[in-house]
Amino acid sequence: MTTTWRALIGGGVCLVLVAVLAANRTAIRRALGTPAHLRIVFTGNTAGRLSACMCDGRLAGGLDYRQAAIAAITPPYVLLDTGNVGDGRTPADRERADAILDRMRGMGYSAVNIGAAEAALGLEWITGASRRSIPLVSLNLMQGDAYAAESHRVLECGGASVLVTGILDPAYPVAAPLRIENMTVALERLLARRAGEGTAQLPMVLLADLGRDAAADVARRYPEIAVMLVCGRNDTIMPIVANRSVMAGIAGGRYMAELSMPWPERAGMEVPDPESVLMRAIELLQPEGRMAPVLPAGISVS
Repeated sequence: MTTTWRALIGGGVCLVLVAVLAANRTAIRRALGTPAHLRIVFTGNTAGRLSACMCDGRLAGGLDYRQAAIAAITPPYVLLDTGNVGDGRTPADRERADAILDRMRGMGYSAVNIGAAEAALGLEWITGASRRSIPLVSLNLMQGDAYAAESHRVLECGGASVLVTGILDPAYPVAAPLRIENMTVALERLLARRAGEGTAQLPMVLLADLGRDAAADVARRYPEIAVMLVCGRNDTIMPIVANRSVMAGIAGGRYMAELSMPWPERAGMEVPDPESVLMRAIELLQPEGRMAPVLPAGISVS
């Protein structure tokens, strides 16, 4: 794959994932009259930035621009975030994180992963955000033996359903009474619960605040994960196939991209042909007086 990466949205990553996801695509086609698909728009690493900034000498990003770019996307889609909306632990940092999450709620986010930045703000902040109907999710951030937020959510879009959960690296520091559980223990527990909840056949999307190597290891070990969306940490993770998982992420936070992958007619997912997993990068600049995505020449992934 080749690409030119030079764009920003909201100080964070913004990708558009278009995946043909369905446990029974034929039935959904019959209901919708069109090929079933699930479209996921996702962002990450906002890092407390509310306003646009100058990057490479060009004005890019900002929550206003993110909102305008998302509003220009034709529904239906599911809007997700991989985490790290804030940066720091001071009262001012908390206020910025609150302001960003409130804006994101207005944009229609369906799930926001608890990344290292959110976990560092503590249980009181996480509980307060959840009470304001901010859909925080985490599979391995715990308060004693209980989840600190929702462990996962089942979302529906365009006639397709998907299970969305989040995870963060146990190496990140958190303050008591919070603790970060071992990722293997957390994932195995969810997989065991899925059968009892009747969600075992749903495609699973994992929002992950992990380093590149840890993310690749999780993708290889858990073929039950259909798609892993990774919070970039100074590395670009191109769409790759690991077992039956497709993993994608963009570091630095200056992109919108479109990722698509095929989904089989029958339940379950087989290893997709790497040639069929496509990503298109879109550079998002903010010319003065304009609030619309820009797709310059030469931005492509093939």
